[in-house]
Amino acid sequence: MGAARLSKVPLAGWVWSESRGLDFGSVFCPFAADVTLPQMFKEDGREVILTDMRLSSYRLGRALVENGGTALDPFDVDALTADNPARGGLMASLAGAMGIPKTDAAWLDNYAANIASLDGEYKDDLAYTIGGYLIRYLLSMRGESAALRPEEDLGATFRYYVESVNEKVFPTAAGCSAHNEDANAMISRVQCDALYVYLPDAGGYADMDEDARYVETFNRGCTEEQLRALMKKPACGLGAKIEDVEDYRAALRDFFTLALHVPVWIAASNVSRGIPPAETEKILREFRNNVKTLAKEINHDQGPWTELLFIATD
Repeated sequence: MGAARLSKVPLAGWVWSESRGLDFGSVFCPFAADVTLPQMFKEDGREVILTDMRLSSYRLGRALVENGGTALDPFDVDALTADNPARGGLMASLAGAMGIPKTDAAWLDNYAANIASLDGEYKDDLAYTIGGYLIRYLLSMRGESAALRPEEDLGATFRYYVESVNEKVFPTAAGCSAHNEDANAMISRVQCDALYVYLPDAGGYADMDEDARYVETFNRGCTEEQLRALMKKPACGLGAKIEDVEDYRAALRDFFTLALHVPVWIAASNVSRGIPPAETEKILREFRNNVKTLAKEINHDQGPWTELLFIATD
């Protein structure tokens, strides 16, 4: 796992603290991924519009950002854990590759088959989000970490995540929305006061680490081979796979051109992105008169990593 993949969660608090004093009531968050920053903006009372081509991120955004009050109740918990003879075998077929117990994989298959039985908007999004958390939990409990796993079935861990996710659901005066669209096609029609973008790397949407890949597979109910075919879109632009550095520069310029109507730009980056941060700053200055550059060393499990934050205004 590269440092870039470790950046977003610890980065979020810093970005939020540096941007919360800016004057904006609404913000567009493309390439939303784990939606940590969109959640913080929502908590601050801002209108949040987010998008991500990954179905798992879209559902996460609907569950925790767009959703203003729907939670899973005890009846939903019972419905999701009820035995379902019609369950599929997708996760069981992946158990060996994932390195997780077959019993846990079968539990996930049963759980996935029950999601369709939930009645109410956002409940399926909440259920898939919790399924993603369970997959990440199981992947973290492999190898030497397996000894640290409590002696309880996956159902107990599931109930913990239900409580945790329900606590993150709250209404706001500002309406929020989540989308599963290409940000390049969407940004020109989004009316908002600010843009927050953690610049995607050149690998694009399809370049996922192991955790994200299995969570996306679970959300789509498809094989890894099918997932690779599905994630080839968008075919061009920021967020797509870009082989050439000059093509990344062009994609970034094209994206910012489409965002000229948005008054405030907040962009985060690091040296693992498509181009060096200094070049990102240079491109930003082609579009905006005032660009403030901030740097912070973020500590991760694999060591420190320097993140850059750019705040660009007219």
